[in-house]
Amino acid sequence: NRAVESLNNIFDLTASLSNLKDSNRNPPKNNTNNNDKWFDNECKNLRKQLRNLSNQKHRDPDNQNIRLHYGETLKQYKNTVRKKRDQHVRNQLHAIEESIKTNHFWENWNTLNKQKHDDLPIQNGNIWVNHFSNLFGPIEKNEQQKHIQDKLQSLESTINDYQNPLDSPITLKELQDKIKSLQTKKACGVDGILNEMI
Repeated sequence: NRAVESLNNIFDLTASLSNLKDSNRNPPKNNTNNNDKWFDNECKNLRKQLRNLSNQKHRDPDNQNIRLHYGETLKQYKNTVRKKRDQHVRNQLHAIEESIKTNHFWENWNTLNKQKHDDLPIQNGNIWVNHFSNLFGPIEKNEQQKHIQDKLQSLESTINDYQNPLDSPITLKELQDKIKSLQTKKACGVDGILNEMI
C-alpha cells in the first residue's frame, strides 16, 4: 500500500509539473447529438420509447414481457440509428461527387461529418521533453557513487577479458579457504585421496 501511495504521489507530481488539464474521473457518456441532420423524429421517438421501457424495467425487474420488449426496441433503435447515419453519409458523399467539377465542392466537403478530435491534455509538449532530458541526462555523482561506478567498470572489464568470472586464475587464498572447508570422515573420490590427507 505504501508503494502504491508513493507511485500515485509521483504521478500527481508529474501531472502538476506538466500542466495537465484536470479531467473528470467519470466523463459523461457521448449521447447522440440532437442537432445531427440524420437524427430525425423517428429516432427521437424510438429513443423516448426506449427510455420509458428502461424505467419500467427498473421498476419491475421480474417482468419478462417488459424485458423482451425493451430488448427488441433497443435492437430496433440501434438499427434505425445506424441506417439513418449511413444513409446521411452516403448522401453527403454523393453530393460531394456531384460537385467535384463545380464551385460547391468545398462547401459540401465541410458539411461532411468529421470526428471532432479531443484537445490534448498536455498544454506544452516541451515540458515532457525537458523533464525526461533532465531525468536521463548527465548527473553529478558523489564520491560513493563514483566508487561504485569504478568497481562496476572493473568487474565489466574482468568479465570482458575472461568472458566468465570462473575463467579467472585461482588465487592461493581461495585454495586455502576451500581446503579448510573440507569435512573429515568422507569417502574419497576416484583418485583415492582422503580429505584428511590433504
